[in-house]
Amino acid sequence: LHGLLPGDLGDRIQFVDFNNPVRIDPILGPIADPFSDGSIQICSLPGHARGQIGALFISNDREVFLASDSAWLEESYQAYRLPHPIVRILCDSWKEFKASLKKVHDYHRAHPDTIIVPCHSNKARVRYDSQGTKKIWT
Repeated sequence: LHGLLPGDLGDRIQFVDFNNPVRIDPILGPIADPFSDGSIQICSLPGHARGQIGALFISNDREVFLASDSAWLEESYQAYRLPHPIVRILCDSWKEFKASLKKVHDYHRAHPDTIIVPCHSNKARVRYDSQGTKKIWT
């Protein structure tokens, strides 16, 4: 990794503080606002990786929820469908993975107009692009 990371990375890192949240979402729990301007809100989605986070923001008047590795496919969060049991060996905590997937599932049910982007899905990008909105990822 040497050479891939900027030399001043240590000065630029900002840790997410869930001990002093800007609000408590009834589904996602503590929400942090790393820039203190509401542009991006961060929630905790541990399980696949320790300290894993998700991000909520508004793009083209639509809420977007980057669900990281808490859900890998749309079908996972839509139906609360767990991956194959072999995936347990890839998780920091299977219990937290299931809880984070349940959070994303419940958020989807409560906010059906939110664009939820699972980490390993191309469908979300295609769906988002086909609505004629600005392409924000490729």
